[in-house]
Amino acid sequence: MTNKKRERFEKVAAARVTKTLDMLRLLKNCSNRANYDYTEQYVDKMFAEIDRVLKETREAYAHELSKNKTYKFSFMKDNIHEGDYSLSYEDRFLKWLISPDNPKRLAKNTAGSYVSYIKTVNRKLFCKTGYDILALIPEFVETKNITKINEMFAAMDSKLTERITEADEAEIPLNSLNNARAALRRYAEFIKSLVITE
Repeated sequence: MTNKKRERFEKVAAARVTKTLDMLRLLKNCSNRANYDYTEQYVDKMFAEIDRVLKETREAYAHELSKNKTYKFSFMKDNIHEGDYSLSYEDRFLKWLISPDNPKRLAKNTAGSYVSYIKTVNRKLFCKTGYDILALIPEFVETKNITKINEMFAAMDSKLTERITEADEAEIPLNSLNNARAALRRYAEFIKSLVITE
């Protein structure tokens, strides 16, 4: 017996994903400075909005899945295991920032900006070293390697402080560097709390 709803999902979702990817490729074409003029703020604003809507869309699926089953995701394993549902660290960080239990709680839009600043500074500064530094976090948390976590965040903080002191705005405006440093310091605090509690 065929599953009509599954077939409809596969057909409709595949077409919509293809359309979304096509639109993102078209958006990528707007990066050509021979045809367009834009600032860092425009780029940050565009991708913050895309990230926000993408997160909302993903959460809609997570909500529907969680009605029937709970899951635990780990980068250290090849598949998803039943058990406690675990959000990505980014999503958990956002929830932690706005939690009423957090004495240094932030407004939702400010918390969202923190996540955006972390992504931007990681992509534009730290990924240029050849790898995504923040991608190491899941392994460090799982192995409870607080030494590596401290070293990683100290190196990132030092690099940002150096850029701020020298007013080096080559990739990122000074104001954004200051905000990114504040966001990374809060993210370090959050990640360290996971090592203690998990």
